[in-house]
Amino acid sequence: MSDISVIGIGNVGRLIINKINEFNNKIQTIYITKDQDEIKECYANIILNLTENAEKKLEQIIFRKRIFVVGHIGEKEWNQVNVEICQKLKKENKEVNEICSFPFTFEGRTALNSASDIIRILNKELDQLIIIDCDLILRDVDRKMSIKEAFKLVAEILYSNLQDTFRNVELKYQNLVVDCNEKCEEMRKREIRMKEISEELDGTCCLMMRKRKIREE
Repeated sequence: MSDISVIGIGNVGRLIINKINEFNNKIQTIYITKDQDEIKECYANIILNLTENAEKKLEQIIFRKRIFVVGHIGEKEWNQVNVEICQKLKKENKEVNEICSFPFTFEGRTALNSASDIIRILNKELDQLIIIDCDLILRDVDRKMSIKEAFKLVAEILYSNLQDTFRNVELKYQNLVVDCNEKCEEMRKREIRMKEISEELDGTCCLMMRKRKIREE
């Protein structure tokens, strides 16, 4: 898992970043915010404040091979940051994936339209895009909750999806290792067999030469 970077955007991204750092310190975590108070409550390896020339700082970060962007899409300013990050990383030939949540209806038409626009853009830019519909989350839990509780639940579900993706990546890597080991074992057996055949041929040649020498004598 040391080849993974996770970029958290906004409050939901911060909640996910904190959970990652609680359970896995091998993953590089980057948090992007514009709220000084949120910075104090985030445990990311790298924190970028949008009000302090974040773009220049972003260029100085050495990202790892696989990158996951996590957060809640909706607010236009955050969506623009999201797109710029993904486009920059794709230019560097990074593998960029995103797991995000689509706005609740109560966030308003502007947020819903902005989210729809960014999805169309990101779908072309990313290697993988996973979208969680917030309205479906509320429907499935079938109970009333505060806005704060709702977004906390969204973060939990996004984090769960992120963990599943990590496991799939790890499983894929393990399968590749197994496949490689099987091929190595196959090559080793082939090498042993070739050596046996060579020894058999040498033995046969020696026997034929002895018989020929006896005949000549």
